[in-house]
Amino acid sequence: MIEMNTAAGQNQNSDSSKQLERIVSDGHSGGESDPLDPANGPIAANQWEGPYQPNDVCFPSRQLGESLRSFRSEWFVGRPWLEYSVKLDSAFCFPCRLFAASHPGCGEPAFTHTGFRFWKNATERFRNHNGTIVHHSAMTAWTLAKTQKNSIASQLSLSHKAQVEKNRAHLRTISETILFLGKQNIPLRGHDEAESSINRGNFLEILALRAKDNKDLLGSLFSHRIKYTSPQIQNELISIIGRLIQEQIVKEVHDSQYFAVMVDETMDIAKIEQAAVCVRYLSIKGSNAIIQERFLGFWKCASTTGEALYNLLKSVLCELTLCLHNVRAQCYDGAANMRGKYSGLASRVQEEEHRALYIHCHAHQLNLVLCEACMNIREVRNALGTVSTLYSFIEGSAKRHHLFHEIQEKLGISRSVTLKALCETRWSCRYRAIHAVKLTYSAILQSLEDIAEHHAAKSGADAASLLRHISTFDFLIMIEILDYLFAITDSFSRELQSQNLDISSLQGKIQSVIDSLTCIRNGDFFHHLWSSAEKLAEDHQLDPPSEPRRRKVPRCFDDGSQNHDYSSAEDRYRTAVFYATIDILLSELKERFAENDYEILRNINEVLLKWQPNSHLIQKLSEFYDFDSHQLECEMRVFYSYVKNNIIKDTPSVLDLAQLFVDKNLNVMFPLVWKLILIAACIPVSTASPERSFSALRRLKTYLRSTIGRATAIEWIGFNEH
Repeated sequence: MIEMNTAAGQNQNSDSSKQLERIVSDGHSGGESDPLDPANGPIAANQWEGPYQPNDVCFPSRQLGESLRSFRSEWFVGRPWLEYSVKLDSAFCFPCRLFAASHPGCGEPAFTHTGFRFWKNATERFRNHNGTIVHHSAMTAWTLAKTQKNSIASQLSLSHKAQVEKNRAHLRTISETILFLGKQNIPLRGHDEAESSINRGNFLEILALRAKDNKDLLGSLFSHRIKYTSPQIQNELISIIGRLIQEQIVKEVHDSQYFAVMVDETMDIAKIEQAAVCVRYLSIKGSNAIIQERFLGFWKCASTTGEALYNLLKSVLCELTLCLHNVRAQCYDGAANMRGKYSGLASRVQEEEHRALYIHCHAHQLNLVLCEACMNIREVRNALGTVSTLYSFIEGSAKRHHLFHEIQEKLGISRSVTLKALCETRWSCRYRAIHAVKLTYSAILQSLEDIAEHHAAKSGADAASLLRHISTFDFLIMIEILDYLFAITDSFSRELQSQNLDISSLQGKIQSVIDSLTCIRNGDFFHHLWSSAEKLAEDHQLDPPSEPRRRKVPRCFDDGSQNHDYSSAEDRYRTAVFYATIDILLSELKERFAENDYEILRNINEVLLKWQPNSHLIQKLSEFYDFDSHQLECEMRVFYSYVKNNIIKDTPSVLDLAQLFVDKNLNVMFPLVWKLILIAACIPVSTASPERSFSALRRLKTYLRSTIGRATAIEWIGFNEH
């Protein structure tokens, strides 16, 4: 728009100049002839237009002696000064006619006023005229005039280019400022943006700050009438940048061909149900193969039924020109509207595209495994309840929080630790909460003792009650057990949130967690935990462990079952708590992590990474993905021979294979194997990306920004995410 306005002004000035140049008072009428015809007199002698040399006219013939003669258009060639009058059927010399008035006596009358029409000796007369001194003088004057004209045009062009560059630099600075604020998730506008305001909002204040180091920007902001800082311009630039980001993501998805969708919904602060849509695909950037998980946007959900979410997903893919038939996986949580067998989102997508495998988010599944273990073992449930109460009591008061940290400093704890809350929907909260209590156990004891002795009645009573609960060996051994078990599952939970984790690597990691839990399920390891708890109890002068009194069931309630007799307290905790918790974790892991379409996933893993020919599995994959089974088997046999000699790692991942294909340009040699790698790489393991977008949404739509529009919210979160 800026360039257009400048060009328009230049064109208008040029048109006005031409009109002024052609206003001559003593010109001929010219009738219906061309106004540039030399017959029209001085009005046609416009030095900017040049000589009149018509080529598309029929030159009339005249009787000269015994022959018919006429003007010939080829005479124009090599004679840039020659022109022809259609009205007079005569030739003229353009520079001589042009400068005849300003140079008296210049030129021959036949070439300046009356016209030359003696065609028999035309070429000789033209040559003679071209050699005259007066003609050379006229040519020099004409050339000088054209040079001055070009110089003016050049200066105008340079001025125009400089203005365009200046305007672009101004807009570039504004765009960079918007990008910075979006990346940092900082609002742009302020309550009062008037020039007299002491705080005009983040956007204008940052521009003013940058202008102190940029004189051109300073001049544009404070001297120009058009500053391009209005809210409308800001929104337009946000929209343009957001659209460019989205278009780049869609282009990468198209280049990859196959992709997966991840959908989850949440309610924002304005009580609007929002569905976050993300895609996962393998991207080739330069010489690197990268697994990408990209946020596409939030869409308002009128309903959260499986049918409503399916219609929403279809409309989103259609809007972004993404084909549902290229979806090879879909990952959601385990809610009924997502995973329902008949009317869930996953089943509806598979009705239209059967190759879109449903993946139940493994991070959610691991969380359900932990919930099951925590709810079914009484000692575990009680210990977690005590940890939650400790957090609420100490962190619920600024005074108690300050006392807790002061005591940590006195005890020499180098890095102050804050107690963590327990939440069933936060994947890593259990380990962090338990570990914080273990690290600060001494400080917690002293804090509760101080509060119980010196604080108000209610606070003192609550502190004394909590002190009795945690000053027991039972609490200490449970902290030792849970801290170790949750440390194993927490590291797995963090790995599940990585976008680089592919489905083939996942199966190995699940097995490693199962093996780790199985390995520590023995008396020697539990005795190590028991000894650590005993030492901690001894350091704090707590009572040693004791076996609870055996309860005798009255005969009237006796159902004939035998109560288990334990030889010691250690034996009871080892069997009824430690072993029982591990058994539940193992059982739930094996059951829940076998829910997905693991037959197809195992087949992909076997075919791509085991490097052993298996015609049966290749046939199954070919039928499922509509491949030519014979071609795929032939490619696989050659591929196995090639990859054994070129893969250094003993246990490569799908991403390693993709990188090998990129480095060696193997996708042309093994097209179906490459498609299988693209499919395997795009299969997600969790919905961590949609969950991260929820965090961005909560940072964006705060109490003060709860009415922000959907389009701006999507683009703003896009800046923040990408």
